[in-house]
Amino acid sequence: MAKSRRNSGSARRAKRTKTKSGQWVQSFSEARIDDWLFKHKLNYVYEPVFWIGDKRIVPDWVILPTPELGIEQSIIIEYWGLDYSPSQMNEVSGWVRNAAPKYQKRKQMKEDAYLEMEDYYYISILPDECKDIDYWLTHYLNQALGFEAFQMEGSLELGSKELQDDNPIVETIPQAQSKKWKRIPHRSDTLFS
Repeated sequence: MAKSRRNSGSARRAKRTKTKSGQWVQSFSEARIDDWLFKHKLNYVYEPVFWIGDKRIVPDWVILPTPELGIEQSIIIEYWGLDYSPSQMNEVSGWVRNAAPKYQKRKQMKEDAYLEMEDYYYISILPDECKDIDYWLTHYLNQALGFEAFQMEGSLELGSKELQDDNPIVETIPQAQSKKWKRIPHRSDTLFS
């Protein structure tokens, strides 16, 4: 399941939190995301290295194509752990405020590169969204795939009788749907966006 391209001893020691997949990640929020991906048995890589021209880019996760789940293209997931709104910036520590301009520049460069990549979907997760990662990852992945491939815990089956009674328009999950998608239209009110 979870794989890493950067498992050297020094890289592992720099990570702080171990996930259920055995992966060492940067933060508890990243661990929540990694645990969600592992729990849903997705085939993914943590921090693979991409070269786009002469630029080295390391996304947080890449979900690999899994046709049996309807995942025809790889999906890049970035967790923007230091991407806070202007109102939130007053509540974060000084080092986060100091790092914000450089972080926003790096974020913009990475997002521009992802949006140019034809063979990948791209999903961004913000700190507020990580608080309810089951909802947001389920929502964003379903939106990217164009059908209900994932459900939140405790939610009704999409084709269930109870859900159909509440909403007569609901149909069962389509087996294959070719919806082209690049980026979920989601912009935060970040300080430097």
